[in-house]
Amino acid sequence: MSLRFLPLVLVAWIAFTGCRGPGIYVDARDYIAKHPPMPAKADRIRVGDVLNVQVFGEPTLSMPQVAVRPHGAISLPLLGEQPAAGLTPDELAKRLSRALDAYLKDARVTVILVSSTVVVHVIGEVSSAGKREFPRPVPILDVLAESGGLTQYANRKGIYLLRGSDRIRFDYYDLIRGSASVRNFLVESGDVLVVE
Repeated sequence: MSLRFLPLVLVAWIAFTGCRGPGIYVDARDYIAKHPPMPAKADRIRVGDVLNVQVFGEPTLSMPQVAVRPHGAISLPLLGEQPAAGLTPDELAKRLSRALDAYLKDARVTVILVSSTVVVHVIGEVSSAGKREFPRPVPILDVLAESGGLTQYANRKGIYLLRGSDRIRFDYYDLIRGSASVRNFLVESGDVLVVE
């Protein structure tokens, strides 16, 4: 092989080995610094909650069961997508009433929390992978414990959480001995926990 092809071979080798790495992720400590967690309040609507939205005198606009989708909104007749996560049921009812004022005179809306469950999927090197449900957000160690713990083949530096478009990397030793912000990092509904 002549030397003139050497640069092409080197570029191909770098591209090939670069694609086989662990991928792009953000370290948990950096993620927490940029996205400090909201205080967990039981009365706040979360992703995954199921709501009963009633519009007084308008059964076609009422929804006895509507889920808060991964992006934090609900979908309603006439109004379409409406943000819900982070609000109390009363705050959401008032917002929906104001939004409906453009279509109805004196719209009265009630919002009731039907069920509140945090659903997390766990895959990879754990004893029991699968869907886990919790009544509230819990730390990652609780999710790992519910999954039977790590297997002997687990990469203790290869634990990461998929949250929307974010890939957040955790080190097992940080989870058990690190800063409180990492140890107490709470999962949210829709998260996927991967153990390499």
